[in-house]
Amino acid sequence: NYVIKLFSQLNPKQPRVMSHLPWMAQEALGIAARDSSSRSSSSGRVANPTASTPATFGEGLNWNHSENGPTDPTPEEGVCTFMGPSTSFLSGKGRSWPGDNAHLLKAALDIMRKHGYRCQLPPDDWEGSDDDEEEDDEDAQSGSSKKSKEIAYLEDQYYEDIEILGKRTDEVVFMMTNSCGWLCIRCACKEAEDFVEEHLADSEHYVLAKVPHEEASSTVGLPEGISITRRTGNQKKNGKEQSSEVSVSPGSVGTLFELKKGTKVIAKALCSYSNGEMENPGPTIELFEVAKEWRCHGYGKLLLHQGASSFFENIFSNIVCSDEIVKYNICYCTNGHACEWFLRQGFRDWDGMGEELGRYL
Repeated sequence: NYVIKLFSQLNPKQPRVMSHLPWMAQEALGIAARDSSSRSSSSGRVANPTASTPATFGEGLNWNHSENGPTDPTPEEGVCTFMGPSTSFLSGKGRSWPGDNAHLLKAALDIMRKHGYRCQLPPDDWEGSDDDEEEDDEDAQSGSSKKSKEIAYLEDQYYEDIEILGKRTDEVVFMMTNSCGWLCIRCACKEAEDFVEEHLADSEHYVLAKVPHEEASSTVGLPEGISITRRTGNQKKNGKEQSSEVSVSPGSVGTLFELKKGTKVIAKALCSYSNGEMENPGPTIELFEVAKEWRCHGYGKLLLHQGASSFFENIFSNIVCSDEIVKYNICYCTNGHACEWFLRQGFRDWDGMGEELGRYL
């Protein structure tokens, strides 16, 4: 109430659109929020859509922007990303910040090096700080009372992507990073994938889910003529369709779900695998829309429950079964109607402003 009163005093007249304010505050100030809940969700819908009915997207949503991941996930054959939490003190669990972030990466690096993979840290051009010589109390009991330069670097640069080279080649076979407290490893080939599954994915130090960079379609459990396609991967650099280069950051992976009637896309959901605003790792719905002509026919529920939610529950089942928490997020919900709809589907208001929603898998 104080914040709303303050904005009212600053601008007693009808304020201009202030899209950076939560939709609840905008409505309280009398601002027409984007896709306001006062507008009927059935506006433009067709009572009995047919194959010739158009499918219009993008009213109030920018499908060229994603808060946490790619807008155009590009599958790559033989590539996958593993992600999940640490499960031991050695790999960071129970440590204080920033040691938890550093050891999340350090333990995985040591396991890879033990089997012949190569990575030099810190880089030659990195300059440490005076704090690098401070005692590492948490490791003092192991006989190492001083931070190594590698630990100091990882504490300072834990969010950077780390390249790991092959055993006998200079090709990058792993890319690794810390994404909101989860370890993320991008595997560039089958050998790398097999190694992570054998030595890291279900070990004493980590429990990791595998997200294949693939395109797949399914009609299982869906009405006749309806299919759901998912496309997972990183994104082509600079968004150029003609470019064959793909961003390889393991922390920037996304999945685009498309619900189709025949060959026509009538609903879609863009998802990433972390919510930076809430610092929550895990699947995150970035954008969700049913084409305006096809609304109020249950297609949104089909896409959410039998598309995105079903996929994520399957992908992250091993983490959930290990009693680790997986948060299923909705990022930056922009209007009251959408917020209320997601709440009816079992999500909760996590930030108290109706913008950051979620539930546990």
